[in-house]
Amino acid sequence: MTAVNMISKAHFSHEETIEAYTFAIDILKRLYSDGNVGFYAFDISYYYRKIASEYAEMNDAENTLKALTESCKFAIIEAN
Repeated sequence: MTAVNMISKAHFSHEETIEAYTFAIDILKRLYSDGNVGFYAFDISYYYRKIASEYAEMNDAENTLKALTESCKFAIIEAN
């Protein structure tokens, strides 16, 4: 979560921001390799939304939609 917290403390490029959120997602997925991320599904959904926002600012429609799809997937997991 340190990587995510750093983003709010300084200015990073879109690519660096995406990398930080992706790193946080990867860590959580590795910790819960069985796919049962529990209440962290909310965090993962949020991180994917932030990644989508960065891609949107870069005018990268394909990756924006991919990140939004993943965000929705984890939002549904969190809701159940």
